[in-house]
Parts: sequence; structure tokens; C-alpha cells
Amino acid sequence: MRNGLDIEFVGYECRPQKQTLFSRWGAYNPSKEDENYLRLLLRKEYRDPPLSGAVEVHLTFNLRKPKRGKVTHHTKRPDIDNLAYLVTNAMKDLVYEDDSQIVKMTLEKFYAEIPSLRIVVKELTADSYGPVI
Repeated sequence: MRNGLDIEFVGYECRPQKQTLFSRWGAYNPSKEDENYLRLLLRKEYRDPPLSGAVEVHLTFNLRKPKRGKVTHHTKRPDIDNLAYLVTNAMKDLVYEDDSQIVKMTLEKFYAEIPSLRIVVKELTADSYGPVI
């Protein structure tokens, strides 16, 4: 996709961003390994320079279906905002320059037989995201 990204990682186990740990020796990000792995997957698929304008992001998280019980909507942990946080941080400096460029974001999480992550990023033009009020 020109001026953006549309990709699905089938079999990717989505993990949430974990809380940063602080001590007198500094800060530790326990999710750095997960973020680096996702960056590696993204780097294989996205070779264009980072987008520099306003972007719209759509993330779909298909999480593994539980072995028992009837399920309709994924209302359990992990929280969708923590899932999105890890993905948006992984795309920083790779797909777009900074996550402050995100002006619109749509998040979805579902149960699925096969876990996956779908990422759609579009660079917006001035006329594509409405008037400033």
C-alpha cells in the first residue's frame, strides 16, 4: 500500500504492553523483547521511509479462543489499550516518525481459532480528516 501499510501477521500471539518498572538504577521495560520482535516482523514487510504527516491507524487483534465455554465478545484481559500501546510503539520510527502523528485510531479485539494481528496505517491528506472547529 502506497502512503501506508496494510498487513496481517497470522499466528502472531498478541501481547500487551507491561508496566515499566522503576528502581534507583533506572527504568526497565519488560515488554522490550516483544516490541523488538514485532519491529523485526514489520521491518521485513515495510521498506518505505517513515510517514511524516497525520496518520490513521486500524488495529485488529485476534486472540486465541479459550478451550472451554461459550464466547461471543472478548471482554477479558488483555486490555485493548495495552495491546495497542505495544504495537504503536513498535511502529515508531519505522512506519511513522512518532506516535503523536496518529490522529485517528480504531481498535478491535476478537476471539479466533488462529491468533493474528492486522495493522492498517494510512497517511491522511488535509481534506481527508475533516474541518478544524
